[in-house]
Amino acid sequence: MKRFFTVIALSILITAPCLADDEPKRQTVYSLVKQRQTTEWYKEQAGLWGKYLEENQTDGEAWLNYYTANRMLKIYNQGVTHEDLIELVDKMEQAIPESFEFHYVKYWNGGNGTDPKLIEHLQKAFELEPNRPELNDDFMTYYELKRDKDNLEKVAKRWLASNDISPNLYAWNYNMLQSTEEDAILFTVGDNDTYPAIVLQHAKGIRTDVAVINTSLIAIKDYRDLWLKELGMAPMNKDYNDYKSWAEFEAAIINHFKTNTSRPIYFAISAHPRLYQGFKDEVHNVGMALKWSPEKFDNIAVIKRNYEKKFLTDHLKVEFQNDISQGVADHANANYLISMLTLYNHYEESEDTKAEEIRLLIQRIAEKNNMEDQVEQVINKKSIALDSDIDPRILTKNMIKINDTMYASSSEVSNKDYMYFMAALLKHKDFETLNKVKNPGVDWISMLSDDQQKLDENDLFANGHPDSPDMPVVNVSKEAAETYCEWLTESYNGSTHKKKAHNKVIFRLPTEKEWEYLAKSGKEQSAYAWGGPYVRNAKGCFLANLDVSDVDKKPASNENDLFCDSNNPTDQDGGLFPVSVKSYIPNDFGLYNMTGNVSEMVKEPGIAKGGSWNTKAGIATIENKETIFGPSPELGFRVIMIVKD
Repeated sequence: MKRFFTVIALSILITAPCLADDEPKRQTVYSLVKQRQTTEWYKEQAGLWGKYLEENQTDGEAWLNYYTANRMLKIYNQGVTHEDLIELVDKMEQAIPESFEFHYVKYWNGGNGTDPKLIEHLQKAFELEPNRPELNDDFMTYYELKRDKDNLEKVAKRWLASNDISPNLYAWNYNMLQSTEEDAILFTVGDNDTYPAIVLQHAKGIRTDVAVINTSLIAIKDYRDLWLKELGMAPMNKDYNDYKSWAEFEAAIINHFKTNTSRPIYFAISAHPRLYQGFKDEVHNVGMALKWSPEKFDNIAVIKRNYEKKFLTDHLKVEFQNDISQGVADHANANYLISMLTLYNHYEESEDTKAEEIRLLIQRIAEKNNMEDQVEQVINKKSIALDSDIDPRILTKNMIKINDTMYASSSEVSNKDYMYFMAALLKHKDFETLNKVKNPGVDWISMLSDDQQKLDENDLFANGHPDSPDMPVVNVSKEAAETYCEWLTESYNGSTHKKKAHNKVIFRLPTEKEWEYLAKSGKEQSAYAWGGPYVRNAKGCFLANLDVSDVDKKPASNENDLFCDSNNPTDQDGGLFPVSVKSYIPNDFGLYNMTGNVSEMVKEPGIAKGGSWNTKAGIATIENKETIFGPSPELGFRVIMIVKD
């Protein structure tokens, strides 16, 4: 839900930059839930609206756009803190105290909607402008927390009539609801897999038998008690403070539902795997939802029935209107791919002519998410020998011997390496695991500034496209990286190949201490992986792929050599995006990109090391650690191999 984002404190509000003669235009700023934009765009709009407000202090719409832009920058960890937003709201109160915009933002900025004083601001905003679509999700949350079905119906009908929610998201949620059995409990995680479903239920009477429960809202005790009573279940005796962490509390809630109801339990296809981590082998893909079932069943038959008899798919074939949420919908539609690939494989094996139709849908969704290469790999089955049939030398060809028991990969895991892994899962029809380890495509162009987006692709991707086989795999979860290591371990140990060098090994992520040892090549002190304190060599060439915007133009040791004379583009510009996993000079152990390119996960949770293409050079030192919250275009991993026998 939009009010449940983690507050990340960094610096100050974004203010107006100096504008050129051909200054960009102010535009309406929507929440990322409704429209996807780059962080640079939000920065630009924050600056433009801030500049405008200097001369137009009483313009409510300007204040709303200014606040929304800065709120999105806070969410994206771009230098705006919650304290900054509180200060902004205080300024709004001074400038436009009786306006819709002030009362609405005061409520929005206040928390989870349970504070009675904040509710007064929401009610006042509604009195001033009752037809504003921004209010719908707030009132829906308010009445949902009370399980007030009469008012939920009123809000749902008003929201549906406003045409504020994308038709594509309604279709997505319709298919999610239709993936469940009668009287199911369906756990959802965000705005776009919760609100449209509730609107469909209360405004159109679609699948009203399904209990749609958002995992953020259900953490609120009073709301949880209402649901448990409504479902005829016993209340939970413990609350958040009785658990060591949010993850433990969340798992306890899910377990309480599992053990106290006979209703079928499902998770939205978009749900984070941590929700079912403790019983992942009992969770099965059935289309746009995952069904919890300790007993095995023919989930492919269920997927087939859902696609052929229940799902709406026309919106996946053609765009019927100009939808400002199209980017959001395209991103959400990537969740169809696992079940579609499962169905495609079934149609192919049974020589069903519907295989071609589903293939076209798969390719269209893949194109929208820059996943063509991954999908082609799976559909065309371009793979090598896999699992126990694989030559173990292929699994260890990049391994560098560090000592008698430890080997380390000379490079980060590449897209090509990861594709072998995913192809193996497909070969063995392990679709549940395939769903958990998928890495959604990255819209690299959208991450650029408007000026950079105008550049020719040959300039943008001078070092190669980030989706190319030799680039590091990114946007994968910690669970996916660990599953990849498990696959390597099982494949190597299960091989009977006569050329296998060891009887038993374990592939895994390095610990933080091991990673630092590898980065320093065993030395006691070293700022960067190459041993020196500078990111350029004497010729001015960069030594790693980092954000070098704050690096002096001159080389570190020779002021007469201002320009790198290398013909390698990565040496000259540091790389705009990830570059090949074997770029730059390796360290003394023979390991590439221990500094820069992509930040690397380690065994300890929530930590990455080494810095990425988007990390400032000054903070990409070996001993620095980064906090990670999930998959990212800046995050990859490297494996080590421990010899056990």
